Amino acid sequence: MYTPAATAIWMVLREYDGDLKAAAERLAHEWSSDVAAVRAAMEARVADWQNVGLVTTQHADGPPA
Repeated sequence: MYTPAATAIWMVLREYDGDLKAAAERLAHEWSSDVAAVRAAMEARVADWQNVGLVTTQHADGPPA
């Protein structure tokens, strides 16, 4: 089970097609938080999900990294 914050990160990343910048701005607005802090938390969570194989990263012009 994930925390409500992790769940929100997952949902907003899906909503923004993985656009971390846009997703962080949205959550920062929703949470009345600093965008840089929210983005750092999101990057950490995504790294955790990558480590366990739940997500991969993909460059806009290429295959998953």
